[in-house]
Formats: sequence, structure tokens, C-alpha cells
Amino acid sequence: MWGGVVIGADRPLLPPTEETDIGIYYVPEAPEIRNLWQEGDPGERLVLRGRVLTTGGAPVPDAQVEMWHADAMGQVHTDRYRTRLYTRANGSFGVTTVLPGYIPGAPGVWGARHIHVVVTHPDYPQLISLILFKGDPNLEGLPYPELAVFVEQGRIKDQAAQFAEVVLILPSN
Repeated sequence: MWGGVVIGADRPLLPPTEETDIGIYYVPEAPEIRNLWQEGDPGERLVLRGRVLTTGGAPVPDAQVEMWHADAMGQVHTDRYRTRLYTRANGSFGVTTVLPGYIPGAPGVWGARHIHVVVTHPDYPQLISLILFKGDPNLEGLPYPELAVFVEQGRIKDQAAQFAEVVLILPSN
């Protein structure tokens, strides 16, 4: 407070990220790996950067971010494309992986390309959500349109790659 005025009080709070089901393929204790992409992996390399914030817009350092997804062919493995990362002081995290494929025969939102994410921090309620991708034809008519992020084509050295950024807003206590 300064001069009887609460600084930032007029700034609206950010809505928390929409919560979803955890899915059937969650396995706790994923390894801490920032590069899930391996030379020779089929599919498109995806560089995913993100930040974890409070509803007030403050970064959340040391939040655990667990992610897992299908391979480029839509197959889910218990030993691949899984990671557990911790956010930096500015709330950021990043991983290089493969753009997930479509899970054959999966209903609803599970039929769209997606990455599962669980964010845990001792000072906030756990967030279980998804990262979806804009332009995916399987998103048509599905819930959670606000979870879809833009994917941009780019290059890493001499190879094509996809780039996406996500902001995850933790729910308040």
C-alpha cells in the first residue's frame, strides 16, 4: 500500500487454467529430462516453453511440472515422452519432445493431439490439465478451447521443428 492506495488492486486476476481429467496413462515419478527428443524419432520435433503463474500474474518458482504424451504415431509408452521438470525463478520451464500423434479410436478430447500436465507446488492447489494445439481438426466442438496453443514452424540448426508456448495459471487456495 502506498498513500492509502493498494498498488495493482485495479488489475484483474487471471483466470486459472481449466482443469481436466488426469487420463489413464499417468505414472508418477517420471524422470527429470529436458530433452525427450531422440535422433531418429519419427514425427516432428516440438520445443515447448512455458511459465507457471499465480492468478495475480506472479511467477511460481520451484513448481513441479509433470508432462506425458503419445508418440508421433499416437502410441502411449510407459518409458518414453514423460518428464518431471521444476520451474526456474521466473516460473519458466522448457522441454524438447515430439509433437504427439492422434491416439487411434480415442473419444472426445483424447482424440486430439494433446500433452497431459500436472503442476504441483506446496503453496497452491494441484493443477491437472492438458495442452492442446490450435489448428488440430479434432478440436472441433470439443471442450477446453482455451487450452489450445499456437504451434509455429521453425528450425533448430538444419532440422525443422515446431515451437509452442504455454502459460499455466495455478488455482488460488
